[in-house]
Amino acid sequence: MKSTFTVRGMTCASCVSAVERTLASQVGVMHVSVNLATQKATIEYDHTQVTPEMMQSSLHRIGYELEIQNLSSSSEDEALQMATEKRKLLRKRLRMVIVFTLSMVIMYLSMMDMSSKATPYLVWGLSTIVLFVFGFPFYQKAFRLAASGQVTMDTLISLSTGIAYLFSVFNTIYPEFWETRGLEAHLYFDAATMILAFVMLGKYLEERATQQTTMAIKKLMALQPKTVVRILQDQTFETIPVAEVLSGDILLVKPGERIPVDGRVYTGHSYVDEHMLTGESLPIEKNPASLVYTGTINQQSVLHIVAEKVGSETVLSQMIRMVEEAQGSKAPIQRLVDKISAVFVPLVILIALVSFNTWYLLGGTYGWVYGVLSMMTVLVIACPCALGLATPTALMVGIGKAAERGLLIKNAESLERAHRITDMVFDKTGTLTTGTIQVDHSWWSDPSDQAEGEPILYAIERQSDHPLAKGMIRSIMVETDRIPKVSSLIELPGKGILAKVSEKTYWVGNRAMMEERKIYLPDNALALSQEWEEAGHSLVWFAEENELKAVYALMDQVSDRAAMAIQALTDRAITVHLISGDQQRVVSTVANRLHIERYKYGVLPAEKSAYIRNIQQAGGVVAMIGDGINDSQALALADVSMAMGKGTDIAMEVSDITILSNDLTAIPYAITLSQRTYRTIKQNLFWAFVYNVVGLPIAAGMLYPLNGFLLNPMLASAAMALSSVSVVMNSLRLRLAN
Repeated sequence: MKSTFTVRGMTCASCVSAVERTLASQVGVMHVSVNLATQKATIEYDHTQVTPEMMQSSLHRIGYELEIQNLSSSSEDEALQMATEKRKLLRKRLRMVIVFTLSMVIMYLSMMDMSSKATPYLVWGLSTIVLFVFGFPFYQKAFRLAASGQVTMDTLISLSTGIAYLFSVFNTIYPEFWETRGLEAHLYFDAATMILAFVMLGKYLEERATQQTTMAIKKLMALQPKTVVRILQDQTFETIPVAEVLSGDILLVKPGERIPVDGRVYTGHSYVDEHMLTGESLPIEKNPASLVYTGTINQQSVLHIVAEKVGSETVLSQMIRMVEEAQGSKAPIQRLVDKISAVFVPLVILIALVSFNTWYLLGGTYGWVYGVLSMMTVLVIACPCALGLATPTALMVGIGKAAERGLLIKNAESLERAHRITDMVFDKTGTLTTGTIQVDHSWWSDPSDQAEGEPILYAIERQSDHPLAKGMIRSIMVETDRIPKVSSLIELPGKGILAKVSEKTYWVGNRAMMEERKIYLPDNALALSQEWEEAGHSLVWFAEENELKAVYALMDQVSDRAAMAIQALTDRAITVHLISGDQQRVVSTVANRLHIERYKYGVLPAEKSAYIRNIQQAGGVVAMIGDGINDSQALALADVSMAMGKGTDIAMEVSDITILSNDLTAIPYAITLSQRTYRTIKQNLFWAFVYNVVGLPIAAGMLYPLNGFLLNPMLASAAMALSSVSVVMNSLRLRLAN
């Protein structure tokens, strides 16, 4: 089984390593991936050998909580979870305010005349409350981890504050130990409590900022209505929770309301704004049998819709699930950071011990005191939190931003890889073209006959199932009351249709039919037809009795946004390829229209894979975009696979990135977003590493021999908190990207 659980209590990258190691050590657990920013663990396990309860128990022993109830994507559950998170954040703020207030009191008392025997004991008592009541979770977790041989950020906090506390307690009870040696018995209760106060402030600010990285999920969840009006068999209405809607129910959706489930229009005509789901800017016309999707807005008039997909089956629910999984996945660069973080805390403890011993041996009269201070400062300033948050926060914002534009990114790896694309391979039908044949050109022997002739042509073509006939129906605009009755109709396979309308004989078909019936074909009609055929069009010839009336040229239409997308990719120095199983004249026409120099026609699915492999062997990073069905083999081979899905299940399954709308300009946007996200990750990691590389030697006292500067543990704690918050805030800048 593969399940995702919430893990409570993680504060840093070392926590992630501890949780992953503990879960992975369970018999029956095959793979574990833990994400600090989302507080989620994705676990693959054999349920016959290990249960969620057993995993929950193993984490509880080291101080973390695994929530084993099934994670649901329903709006009610999400709203409940958001309310719970909000309450926890408020409690965390209250505790932080209390700790800061008490710490300020302790600091004020410590600055007073400590000659009074009562003052040190008062400060000791207040510090005990701060550290062992409000700071108890840190110590509890540190002890539990130590019992299992693991260390995290909680270990560093517990060691630093604990050492300061014990050192101060000793000096409070037995100040003579130092005074008899001519030294002052310093107390560091204020340092210990302020360290904890700054840590709690940092965690509060970090969590509040991190919650903003999940804004995309919250926006998606807000799209689903809470209630819906159901039409009963006796045509009465009832208002019910959307969770009670069943497949087959007929629902009433008024103008301005959101579509509550996925379904089809039963009766009515309106325009629906699908921008929030697909990124499509213009409202989409909806007629009976048109598909409608959850969360989109009915704009003009009342619609009755038949529910088809409800609950977790809707496109919106699938989007939410995919975005959550993608935000919780790890990019390759994050796996490297996790390995570094696993040894980071033990290394910091080693540096702290070396610093103490160095000061003790070489520090002279105050060497012991300075050794304790430097050890505390080293333990406090180290920040695996910034390292742990650098990658996942940027990925969460980037993937969420993509979802707002109708781009579903399946995993973090594909988002990271997208900015390295060198070659973009397009399938033709359904991607560069709309996949629907329509009239591109027409010729009438007498243009004045068109108004009378097209209703007759429409009446004949609508009785045929031929793809060209369907294209004609889509393209010819005829009022219903002007369509004549067809008295007889005979389909001639491979040629066309013979029909009688108002006692006249009409022929609709190919040129061979016209020549067989010895119908005169004017030179100008022949010249145009040859030109259109060479450009890749399919022709429909229309004759009345023995006179040619018209010629129509039909073609799969090039997507409106295709040219813009191709130009944007070319401007990025990305080589664009077109491969298709269609015939040469059709493929070459599309390629020429879009200025694509590299194209191949008559290509079978296996040959598409070979084409991609050849580019990869030449050193290219290939993205393939297709319809997600017959291109599945090539999509699987590509470094980044994209599908024009419009929300179809198969497209979501086979592609790394699904473009819900038919807007191809989403492709260069995805690449831009990948570049910005990866750049943000590198910035975060750079500053996180630099902070630790520079901060640790200063904390150890490297500057003291040069200028007498020794970093105060309280300042180190504030700097540590700031580093984590700055990483999250830098990631949030991605939300401003257009």
